[in-house]
Amino acid sequence: MKELLEDLFKIIKLDEETENYLKERINDEKKKIVKNGVDYFYDLICPFSDKKLKKNVIAEIYKKHVNDITNVTNENKNDNTNEKLTKSLNLKEYWEKNDAIGYYDPFLGIQEKQINYNTSIPISESIKINKEKQKQKEKQLSLFKEWVKNKIKIPSPVRVHNLLHCSDSSKGKMKIEKMNDIRIENFNLSIGQRNLLNDTTLKINVMNKYGLIGKNGIGKSTLLARLARHEIENIKEDISIACIEQDLFLEDVTVLECVLMVDKIRHNLLKELEELELAKKQNDTKSDNLKDNTDEKIINIYEKLNSINYLEAEKEASKILCGLGFDSNLQKKKVNSLSGGMRMRLCLSRILFSNNDIILLDEPTNHLDIYTIQFLIDYIQKLNKTCIIVSHDRNFLNEVCTDIIHFHQKQLTYYSGNYDQFEKTRVEHLLQQQREHDSIELKKKHVQKFIDRFRYNSKRATLVQSRIKLLNKLPVVNLEKDETPFKFSFLEPFYVSSVLIRLRDVSFKNEMFKNLQIKKNVNIIIADDFEDSNAKPTELENAEETKKDTLTNNISGDYQFKHEFLFKNANFEVDMDSRIAICGVNGSGKTTLIKIILNLIDVYEGELYVSNKANIGYYSQYHVDSLNPVFNSIQQLQYNYSHKNIKEDEAIKYFNKFNIPTNILYEPIYVLSGGQKSKLALAILAYKNPNVLILDEPSNHLDIESVQALIVALSLYKGGIVLISHDTYLIKHVADEIYHINNITKEVVKIDYEFEKYTKLLLENKI
Repeated sequence: MKELLEDLFKIIKLDEETENYLKERINDEKKKIVKNGVDYFYDLICPFSDKKLKKNVIAEIYKKHVNDITNVTNENKNDNTNEKLTKSLNLKEYWEKNDAIGYYDPFLGIQEKQINYNTSIPISESIKINKEKQKQKEKQLSLFKEWVKNKIKIPSPVRVHNLLHCSDSSKGKMKIEKMNDIRIENFNLSIGQRNLLNDTTLKINVMNKYGLIGKNGIGKSTLLARLARHEIENIKEDISIACIEQDLFLEDVTVLECVLMVDKIRHNLLKELEELELAKKQNDTKSDNLKDNTDEKIINIYEKLNSINYLEAEKEASKILCGLGFDSNLQKKKVNSLSGGMRMRLCLSRILFSNNDIILLDEPTNHLDIYTIQFLIDYIQKLNKTCIIVSHDRNFLNEVCTDIIHFHQKQLTYYSGNYDQFEKTRVEHLLQQQREHDSIELKKKHVQKFIDRFRYNSKRATLVQSRIKLLNKLPVVNLEKDETPFKFSFLEPFYVSSVLIRLRDVSFKNEMFKNLQIKKNVNIIIADDFEDSNAKPTELENAEETKKDTLTNNISGDYQFKHEFLFKNANFEVDMDSRIAICGVNGSGKTTLIKIILNLIDVYEGELYVSNKANIGYYSQYHVDSLNPVFNSIQQLQYNYSHKNIKEDEAIKYFNKFNIPTNILYEPIYVLSGGQKSKLALAILAYKNPNVLILDEPSNHLDIESVQALIVALSLYKGGIVLISHDTYLIKHVADEIYHINNITKEVVKIDYEFEKYTKLLLENKI
């Protein structure tokens, strides 16, 4: 053993304390080392080295000294026999170790429960319990499938042409009909037995850009879905409304074709034209009358196509796609090759191309980088259409909104101006309301005091009666009660003064994507590891393909290999005081860099050191996919930390600390909104009490108040933070170090100036 350690410490330089610790680990685990071989020994040694160790070197040391380890193990077997015979027996330790159920002895007072060890559970009873569990699982899955079947579907957008918007078929003419303002009094909205809006006013004015804000789960997306499906009475059928789709099923078409298919008139006319031209070729030998008839139809179709500027449609669609990050090569790719994030961009492209009267955008900035967000801002500002936008990005709302609709306490309240103006106006409104309430309450108090004083005085009876009438006439000012805000906090982790993560010239070449295998790291909480046992093999394969696509961020094949590196020369350290943001355009390799740090990708150049004291919590931007939709929140927490045997009441108490209501905890996850799922994932992550947080787009799906709560929690957090986000407000308030992946040189560089200047230079393509 001594010789093995000497050889080992020749290649690994450690301080005295760590060296002693490693000696103890090897000594304690010598049986496992002998049993599991060189792979186990290599995995045991690697975390202690600052440099990446070569496996063949460790294998040589292992083979040289394996007999010594075996001999020591055999000697210890003989020694242990005498040791066990002479060692005193501690009953408390014995029962705690050997009795999982619990044992109670009234004399020793060791445990609380008492069981009869002579009682046996019949096999039939055990089978019955297992059948009940299986039955419950099947019931949950059945309810989920039923919910998916009955879920409100968002209709696909259909492009509207102003000339064909409202046609009078009887006269064969085409006309333009102007959309009027919409105003519906006593408007109600419900889903199932739950009332979302009660006796409120729905008001949509032409050309206004509305920001629809409210807490997660309050019903914003349901309102948009009902509008898109024309399920609200008193909204005319000829008012065209389009909403971002939830799914795309057009698999075997290109990205550009997918957008152009929104123009159904153009698509159908071109299809008819193709059929007629094919028929014309086949009928060359037939009568002249038949040819003339076909030619007449073709001319008629061309006239219709010209009336809708069909040649300009492809240019317009391509321009929108380009603005949202689809270069010319990516526009030729099939839709089924895109990841979830890029599909969402494609859905956004389709709705912008649709030219509807009212455009509904639900979290449009998710999965967009700073360039594409700026394109979307410019596009919406110039768009002569009515928009209703749900977004957590206050900067985006400030740039595009002319009005704010506040969805609050089952009412819709309207404010002129952008989000900042709304906040200011609302604060003033609440203060004024409080002043009015206090003034009236003070007046009531004085009047009531007079009434009480002279109630039984006959001389003042007339005055008392007049005061009673006055008291009854005083208005009642009901103060708005704010719903319980989302609260978020991390426990204080054990402090480690040393560096936890260090990168030295870490680079990733684009050719490394070939045959890349994504690993799993059991030492981190990662929101990307749930597999549905009931899923079909093809579904699981598609899920894995999607995960692999997200690593490349769907850079087109041609684009990937224009550059040798995806990124290069990443140099930074993470300790428990770090507040680092990694920035760059989509496809620059931010998520790939994170996965290298997490040891999910082990193919790279340079040196990476992750301390064995690092307890990493990773929040993936695709965290929603990691939640089992059939579970409720309590079951999900118990599943993620199955080794901790978390009891139901303990889980409820834990979630209540985040002001997540108990009734929500029993709801299956599939009925929760995107924001509620995000809060659940963050709460589950916090349970681990990590000392380093790696957060990939954590603000996606959260409402504005929850983003603010997250900022406060991260500011108070005592561990290290590595953040990927395109939310400028979040970055400005959390990060104090910014690393940018240069889109031209591919260098990972530290930004030494203010974040506002960084964003300005980025948009001007100067960095």
